Amino acid sequence: MNPSGFTYRVDFRGPLASRPGFSFAVPGGSEQDLAALSPVPSSSGQAIVVGPEGPPGPEGPPGPPGPVDVPDTGAREISAEFTDAATATTATIRRWGPVVVLNLTLELHTTTAGAELIQMPIGWRPQSTVFFTTDQLTRGNMNFAGRMRFWSNITGGSHNVTVQWFTGEAFPTTLPGTPL
Repeated sequence: MNPSGFTYRVDFRGPLASRPGFSFAVPGGSEQDLAALSPVPSSSGQAIVVGPEGPPGPEGPPGPPGPVDVPDTGAREISAEFTDAATATTATIRRWGPVVVLNLTLELHTTTAGAELIQMPIGWRPQSTVFFTTDQLTRGNMNFAGRMRFWSNITGGSHNVTVQWFTGEAFPTTLPGTPL
């Protein structure tokens, strides 16, 4: 059954197809692609027939920008950069865009309190002081100048910590440590 108030758009290209629910008369011997039919509002009741394809329309506005290439140092091993105040058994650092991530496993000594453990080079320093706590509840910080210290709850043994911060410094051209 055909809905009322509509005519059907007919494309006389392609193989004969069937669509249940409606029918129409076509010139004998023509092939019709009924899958290309779609109702078109009509006030006159006259059939609308699609002719040959017209020229392409104007180019649209540009789309959104594609993926951004974010600079990445890759993971770097920096255990040798630490002072004698602690022994770094694992120390990796990575900068991805403005984000710096430092993963540490340190052997702390009771004399570590307040001692500078590492001085981050330019391009790696935080925008402001970053506070952190190790898995052994030893607290410390890295200030905006890149100096890392532990300052309370110092116990001997192995301590693990991951510290992440943002830096506003230019991307480093010289990378510390060795690539992993």
